[in-house]
Amino acid sequence: MSKDVRVPCIKVCAMERTTGWCLGCGRTGREITRWWNFNDDERAAVRAELPLRLAAMGLPPRGNRPLGLRRAYEQRVAAGDAIINGAARAGGGERVS
Repeated sequence: MSKDVRVPCIKVCAMERTTGWCLGCGRTGREITRWWNFNDDERAAVRAELPLRLAAMGLPPRGNRPLGLRRAYEQRVAAGDAIINGAARAGGGERVS
């Protein structure tokens, strides 16, 4: 049996607040943390769900990193927990409280 360990992560790593799914890959936090413990069948079952989850969040079937990052940022701003100036958005890391 071959071990399929390909990870669907596209490096967005932010959870959509209402669904609990990652805005990049569509996995749940549990699926992300347990990925390396899943067998091939479990990974295949999760992969089969990802396009549906992403579509439910208004994202393309294989995700879209820029769109996922933008949605994560907008979600944080809407919740009031990410008031960031232009330098931080450009990668400066400065947070304005």
